[in-house]
Amino acid sequence: MAYCTKTDLRNQVIYSIYVRNYSEEGTFLEVEKDLDRIKGLGVDIIWFLPIYPIGQEKRKGILGSPYAIADYRKVNPELGTMDDFKHLVEGIRTRGMRVMLDIVYNHTSPDSWLAKNHPEYFYKTPEGEMGNRVGDWGDIVDLDYGNKELWDYQIDTLKMWAGIVDGFRCDVAPLVSLAFWLKAREEVARVNPECIWLSESVEPEFIVDMRAKGMTNLSDSEIFQAFDMCYDYDIFKYFRQYLNGEGTLGRYVEAVNMQEYIYPANYVKMRYLENHDQDRAKEIIPKEIYGQFAEHLGSCIYGGLWVGENSDIPNIKGYRTDVFNALKELSVPVLRWPGGCFADEYHWMDGIGPKENRPKMVNNNWGGTIEDNSFGTHEFLNLCEMLGCEPYISGNVGSGTVEELAKWVEYMTSDGDSPMANLRRKNGRDKAWKVKYLGVGNESWGCGGSMRPEYYADLYRRYSTYCRNYDGNHLFKIASGASDYDYNWTDVLMNRVGHRMQGLSLHYYTVTGWSGSKGAATQFNKDDYYWTMGKCLEVEDVLKKHCAIMDKYDKDKKIALLLDEWGTWWDEEPGTVRGHLYQQNTLRDAFVASLSLDVFHKYTDRLKMTNIAQIVNVLQSMILTKDKDMVLTPTYYVFKMYKVHQDATYLPLDLTCDKMNVRDNRTVPMVSATASKDKNGVIHISLSNVDADNAQEITVNLPDVNAKKAIGEILTSANLTDYNSFEKPNIVKPASFKEVKINKGIMKVKLPAKSIVTLELQ
Repeated sequence: MAYCTKTDLRNQVIYSIYVRNYSEEGTFLEVEKDLDRIKGLGVDIIWFLPIYPIGQEKRKGILGSPYAIADYRKVNPELGTMDDFKHLVEGIRTRGMRVMLDIVYNHTSPDSWLAKNHPEYFYKTPEGEMGNRVGDWGDIVDLDYGNKELWDYQIDTLKMWAGIVDGFRCDVAPLVSLAFWLKAREEVARVNPECIWLSESVEPEFIVDMRAKGMTNLSDSEIFQAFDMCYDYDIFKYFRQYLNGEGTLGRYVEAVNMQEYIYPANYVKMRYLENHDQDRAKEIIPKEIYGQFAEHLGSCIYGGLWVGENSDIPNIKGYRTDVFNALKELSVPVLRWPGGCFADEYHWMDGIGPKENRPKMVNNNWGGTIEDNSFGTHEFLNLCEMLGCEPYISGNVGSGTVEELAKWVEYMTSDGDSPMANLRRKNGRDKAWKVKYLGVGNESWGCGGSMRPEYYADLYRRYSTYCRNYDGNHLFKIASGASDYDYNWTDVLMNRVGHRMQGLSLHYYTVTGWSGSKGAATQFNKDDYYWTMGKCLEVEDVLKKHCAIMDKYDKDKKIALLLDEWGTWWDEEPGTVRGHLYQQNTLRDAFVASLSLDVFHKYTDRLKMTNIAQIVNVLQSMILTKDKDMVLTPTYYVFKMYKVHQDATYLPLDLTCDKMNVRDNRTVPMVSATASKDKNGVIHISLSNVDADNAQEITVNLPDVNAKKAIGEILTSANLTDYNSFEKPNIVKPASFKEVKINKGIMKVKLPAKSIVTLELQ
C-alpha cells in the first residue's frame, strides 16, 4: 500500500473481462451492450485483460496469448478501434463504474514494435539473443529495466492510457524494478491523481524460485510501496485447501487476521475464488459426462442387455450377467432409453404388464425388426436401480399424445392413489421410481417428426406443461435440440422456450457423411485415422458456438447443454443385418473417446451430460455380444481408465506439442490431456498421444503438488486397426505404465506412439 492508498478500495468489486472471449463477436461493442447487467451485479471496477495487438512470432495456438504484446500504444483491431474503446469507457463511467487496464511491462512479443525499433531495451541471453528468464513463456522476450530510456518510453505510455482509464493492473509487477514503479506512479499522478494501482503479486514459491535464478522478484511488502492493491497469494493456499477439504476454514480466517498486523492499516488485498492464471476453484466434472445410451436398435437391448429369465445365457433377473457386471465396473452414472429415433414410435403401455400379453411392434427405423416388448418400463428402471445410475427417459412427442407422456410420468413417479400409480402396483411395483431426466422428444427436426424449430418450441411448451412433479420427484426436462451445426435450432429454442426447459440436447457424430458409405470400422489408412481425429475434435468448436447462443439468452447458465448422442458411425460389419448398426471398435475409436472426453471436461460450466452411442452392440459401443460370448471394446477401456475423473475437480493443463494439418482443413494436436483432483485430493492425469508413429516426451509442471511418483495404465496396440474379437478378446487391453518421473514438481512422461495413458499421482 502506497502512503496515499485509500482503505475504501477494500470494498470494491472488480469484474474481469477478456474482450475476445466475452462474446461470440469478441468486440468492445458487444461488451458495451452488457454494461447494465454488469452494473446490476454490484460491480465497481471493470478490469480489462490486455487489449493490445498480439505478436505473430512464436505465438501460442492460433490466436496467441494477449500477454505477448506487439504494441503498447495501440488496440487489437480484432476487438475494435481506439474510439470504440473510449466509447466503452464512457459507457462504464456513466453507470458509476471505473476502468482498470492490464499492462504487461516485464516482456513483449519477440516481434513487438519495441523489439524491432529498440532492441537495446531487452534482456540478452549469454548468446546475445533476446530471450526470457522464466523458461516456459516461449512466446515472449524480457525487457531490461537497467536501461533508463526504457523507463521514459514506458512511463509516457502509462501517461497516455491514464488519460483514458482510471487505473492499471500490472502483470507480474514483482519482476520489474521497484524504483521504476515508484517513478511511474509519481509521473502518472500528474495526469490522473486518482489512478488505481493493482499489482499482480505472485505465489511465494514463484518468488523463491525466481530469486534463486538471480532475478528481481519483489515480495508483497516491497511491491506495496508503489501499489494500492496486490493479490492474496500469500494466504490463498489456505482458502483452496478449505475448498478442497484439505484444511479448515478456521486456518484461513487465522491467516486473514494475521495480515492485519503484518501490513500497515491501509493495505488492500484482492480476495478471489479464482483468476485467469489459476485452475477453477470448484469446477466439477459431472459424472453424467460419462453417460450411456441404450436404444431399441439391433441387438442393443435384446441379446445385449436383456436375454430374459429363461435364457440359457447366465443372467440376473433377465439381464445378461457378464454385461451387467462389466457395466457395473464402469460406474455408469446415467442411462438414456428407449431412443433415439425409436422413442418417437414407442408407446410405453405396450411394454408393461405380463410379458405374454404385450403386443409386438415393428421397429420401422432400424431394420424392420419385430419387437416383443419384453423389455419395457419396469425392466429399464429396475436395471438402472441395480446399476446405481440415473434413468433418462426419452418421451414420444413425434407420434405420441400429450396424455400418453403425462400418464407415463405419473406411472413411473407417482406414489399417490392415482390411476397410473395403481396400474403400476397392479404390474408388480409398489413404490414409485425416481426419474430425474425426461427428454421431451428426440431429433424433432428429423426422425422425431421433421418439425420446424418454431413448431417444436410450441410443442415442447405444451407437452412439458403436463409432465408433472409427483411426490418429491423433480423432473429435469430436456428439449429436443440441434444436430451438430444447426445453430438456428438452438437460437429459436432458447428464444421461444427459454427457462421452461432445464436442459437442451445436442447430437454430434464423428461420421464422414449421411449418404453413401461411411467407411469401414476396421479397414482404414493413416490419412483416414487423422481425419477422424480432426472430425471428433471439431466438437469443441460446435460446443463453443451452441454455448455462445445459449449465453445470449441465459448468461447465468441455468439451462444445461446435454450432448446426449455422440461417437463414431461407420458402416455395418459385413454379414450383419442392415439397419442394426453393428460395428467393430478399434484403437481409432478409443482415441475418439479419449479426445472427446478431454474436450467435454473443459465446458462443464454449461455441458452437464453426454451419452455415447451406444452401450452394447451398436455404433461405438462399450461391449459386444454374440450368443454366450462377450467382448469388451477399446472404448470400454477408455471409459474405465477415465472414470477417475467423475465428480472430480477439473484441473486445466496447458501442454505444448506438435500439430498436424489433416484432410478437410483441420488441425490435430499430437497430444491431448486432461487432469482432475478427486474428493480425496488425489490427482489423475490422462494423456493421449495421437501420433501414429512417434513417441512424445511430455513435461507437466505440478505446482503445490507433493507427489513423489505416479502409477498408471496404458492402452495401445501394434496397429491402429486392432480390435478385440470373440476369438481374440484381449488384443487391445490396458497394461501397467511406468515411463514417468517426478522431480521437484516437474513430471516427465514418455508416451509411446498411438497410446492413451491415465496416471495417478502419489
